[in-house]
Amino acid sequence: MDTTNSPLERVLEIPEIIERISAYQDRRTFASATRVSKSWYRAYLPILWHTIDNGKHWNDPGFLKAIVQHGDLIRVLVCARYDEIDILIPPPKGADALEQSVSLCRFLTTVVMPKTASRNQKQQAQFIRQNPGLRDLSLTFNDQLSSTFTELVDAIGDLKHLRRLSFDGNRSLEATTLETILQRCSSVSPDGNGSLQELSLSRTSFLRHPFGRGEDFASGVVATRGEDAHWTDTQNSHDTTIPTKEPFAITTLRMDKVGCVQDLLLNLCSRFPSLSKLSLSEADELYYSDGFPKRLAQRCPNIKWLDVSHTEDMDDESMAELISSFPGLQTFIAEETRFGTESLNALVEHCRDLAVLDITNAYEMDSAAMQRLLNSSWSLRSLNAWGVAYNVIEMMQEAHREQKRQGGSSTLTDGQPWVCTGLERLILNVIYSPPDDSRVGNVYPPSRARRFLYDQLGRLTKLRYLALETSLEDYEDTSDCDGYEDDEDYYGQKKEVRDHAVEDEDVDSNEVWVDYSFKSGLRRLGSLKELQQLSLHDVSHNITLAEIRWMAETWPHLRKIEYLTSAITDQDAQTILEYAAENYPWIQFVEDD
Repeated sequence: MDTTNSPLERVLEIPEIIERISAYQDRRTFASATRVSKSWYRAYLPILWHTIDNGKHWNDPGFLKAIVQHGDLIRVLVCARYDEIDILIPPPKGADALEQSVSLCRFLTTVVMPKTASRNQKQQAQFIRQNPGLRDLSLTFNDQLSSTFTELVDAIGDLKHLRRLSFDGNRSLEATTLETILQRCSSVSPDGNGSLQELSLSRTSFLRHPFGRGEDFASGVVATRGEDAHWTDTQNSHDTTIPTKEPFAITTLRMDKVGCVQDLLLNLCSRFPSLSKLSLSEADELYYSDGFPKRLAQRCPNIKWLDVSHTEDMDDESMAELISSFPGLQTFIAEETRFGTESLNALVEHCRDLAVLDITNAYEMDSAAMQRLLNSSWSLRSLNAWGVAYNVIEMMQEAHREQKRQGGSSTLTDGQPWVCTGLERLILNVIYSPPDDSRVGNVYPPSRARRFLYDQLGRLTKLRYLALETSLEDYEDTSDCDGYEDDEDYYGQKKEVRDHAVEDEDVDSNEVWVDYSFKSGLRRLGSLKELQQLSLHDVSHNITLAEIRWMAETWPHLRKIEYLTSAITDQDAQTILEYAAENYPWIQFVEDD
């Protein structure tokens, strides 16, 4: 062992330590660290050059000189449309020996190529060949038909480790080109050759596109249109059987922000029987017709991950039919859609393996349906339902109905408990909205609804992220059972906190709602030992420093609290925030997104 090196220098020889340190630093820090010593130079230089994003630095002579010197350290290279990669290609034979000895990009794993044209096709093909370990490749064909780029297509076909291929935003990709590439990179063969698994055609308008409607690409059962049907008319399309072609081993297809008729999607998917992940986020012009989900399921029966977020061409009924066609769904993303009660009921009825659901800002839906989901989805791990209000009264009523249907009892005093005890991420908007029938309101007062919700949350012992939007709507408490008076002075001086325990908790008050205060029943959440992040966005203002101290001491993995000052009841919120930051430095207090 070289004892001349300092202990710090020897530590920096351990890659795992460098990797952990670099997670908390930016590129400017890396650049400065390389100038400290030779050991730091060796340790930080590969991290500094690992990823090169497109930007103004491509026009900097100093950067261009350095990238030639350190090109072999680059693993991720992202080029802009008009960047030149000639400097990263070996000089021609007969060039100066010094130029031939420069370090070039030969170990890339991910590359986004500049726009392909006739003038740079050969250079791009050569660049791909000098990086045989490529796993992720993005290309742009815009000016000429892709069939003219034969050298580039051959180079792509020689990649033995390619996992992802992207033609995002293309305007000239032809079906024959895609066929050729997939035959060499993704075919399902007896010897297991073919590594390509993900195909992306995002940000592409296929209307009036050289790719056409994909009939030449399709296999087996193909969607066709009637003889007199308009280009964008899908109501007349029907299925007909054609000879089966070789299937491709694509498991992920991304069609985000595309414009295409549904027949094109069906024709594409007919060659991907192993497809398990399909993204149609912000897809346009699809106009989902009756029977489309079943036709899609006939071609790709193994879809388990589906993203239809930000789509306007699918109503609640159509989305419910889509969900019903894929009972094996494990992830469903429907943010900013017309996902509603029918869709939610379809998930409850058909998708027992659902693990991730994102319905942020979806349509209003039945609160009882949300209770049924939480009471039936054993596999649920992540739920994001922000922007949709669920009335706890209706959830409690459904919990009691379910308990009565099952004819059993529960550890909860208020109905059937949530079975999704494996939830790790929960984002939910819960409200108490008094019913028109005052008799129901008397049965389910806010105090009872609050205890129901806290008891349910307390069962989710694997929660790591919790964000509740809470509100008590239009409720007037006419009873005199509150019996609670604010205990003043939870904190004294800036650095002093009262030591006595807070006894006033879970008070039977109809004026209190879910606000993470002791008086609302915060201690019922003491079982959330895995909680790492808590969001207080749109939480009623009742939190004091005593509650913050309890959270820090009770939840050992807590590392972030969002929007703390907005949930503090005292006017001197900054004082509390400073105290918390000083005494609990392991917790990050974030006040914005």
